[in-house]
Amino acid sequence: MVENTNKVTRPSENHNNERDRKRFFNVICVIVLVFALIIPCVITTCQFTNSVSATVTINSVSSIDGKNPDGTPFSIMELFSDDTLSSAVEKLNGIMSVQELRSHLNVSDTLNGETFSEFEQGVLNGEEENNYFPTQYSVTYSTISEQIKYEGFGAQCKSLWRSLFLPSKTKILNVVLQSYIEQYSKAHLDYESLFDTDWDAIDSMDYYNRFDAIQKTVWRFQRFLQYKSKQNFTGYGNGAANGFYDLIVKLSQGPEKNIENFQAYITQHGVTNDKEELLRQFEYMQQLCQEEETRKTKEYLVLREAIEMYDSSTTKVVFIPALDGEDSFYMSRTKVGLDYLSEKADAAKIAADDAGYSAKHYIYLQNCFSNDYIIDDDGNRIQVKNTQAQRDHADKLYSALKNELVNFSAELQLLTSQGSQLQQEEIVLGNTYSNASIVSIVISLVKKYVLILTACFVVFYVYRIIDVKIKNKGKEETK
Repeated sequence: MVENTNKVTRPSENHNNERDRKRFFNVICVIVLVFALIIPCVITTCQFTNSVSATVTINSVSSIDGKNPDGTPFSIMELFSDDTLSSAVEKLNGIMSVQELRSHLNVSDTLNGETFSEFEQGVLNGEEENNYFPTQYSVTYSTISEQIKYEGFGAQCKSLWRSLFLPSKTKILNVVLQSYIEQYSKAHLDYESLFDTDWDAIDSMDYYNRFDAIQKTVWRFQRFLQYKSKQNFTGYGNGAANGFYDLIVKLSQGPEKNIENFQAYITQHGVTNDKEELLRQFEYMQQLCQEEETRKTKEYLVLREAIEMYDSSTTKVVFIPALDGEDSFYMSRTKVGLDYLSEKADAAKIAADDAGYSAKHYIYLQNCFSNDYIIDDDGNRIQVKNTQAQRDHADKLYSALKNELVNFSAELQLLTSQGSQLQQEEIVLGNTYSNASIVSIVISLVKKYVLILTACFVVFYVYRIIDVKIKNKGKEETK
């Protein structure tokens, strides 16, 4: 009787097992379906809202030559400088560090097809000077930037979590760009710093150091004038300032000559307020230059030795297009690898020669200021050095040179302020925009759903095969 009872209840147990399997399968299907609908949306949203961008257009005349308005080389990488990002972090109330903010930023040039075509045609025409400098850039702030992707999955998760507690990406990017404009204006458009010479500090220096400080000021004026003279502002000044080119001539005929005379006098007569301190300064600079010469000479010798030992079997010979003297294309034969080493060796040799020349100059200065007498070619003492009368005369030369530069600086400042009023805005910021679009989001979602449905179909098909086998096996056991 017991055996018969077991045989009767076994089909019922199989039926319950089958019902449990179906119920379990239905639950799994619902869970998978929910995740299949939610996860693609989340992933797509993260992908297409990961970053925002804005255009930065350099709108000054100087940008054509790749220069800033003050004549210095333009570099969009100033956007990543500590000054710019520190200012942005301060505006964001210090919610993130400079390094963290930098890791989310990226910049790339926006290539203008028409401009690049002109550049390309110029190369084909064999023009000797034909350079292309981008004038428009795209600045992007990304929650997960390329740098963060490189750091691994953990860094990506951390960045996503941090983004929940940060302001919007648009706000952060706008703050960064505004800080960049402020720092750029301060560095390249605020000409007050160009004309701001600390004469009190220079007055307190020894005579030779005064010459050195004044010479740097003159060089700064020279570079600014030479660049500004190319911007066609001539005629917008008044009085003696009839143009930047006229000021170049005035600078060369006045302060440049007078500063040379001032240097020659104090060097020849050994004029100084503190002889021992000045000699120690020259000796220290001599040692620095000699150390630099030794270091660069060793670098040059190592590179030359590496070039001589270069295995010809590992040197790849390539042919690159070049222009001959008649502006015709030909294939130039070169060895990849050796060119780089040769350039580095040449640069090291030039640096070593410059350092050696500077060291010899400081030795010469030590000889000039250490001797108490001016000595002629026959070795005879002609005149005593560094007398009170000589210092008084040096003071007169310095005062005249100082007044001349103060007046010149005021004249240059006036002309610059008049000319700058004619210029358009130097940098123009475009509106921020997202890299996402409705069409791209829909297409991405469709692709993901197709893949998920395909995977679900395969899983369902496999499940049905397994389910049929289990049912058949159950029937055989029932029999």
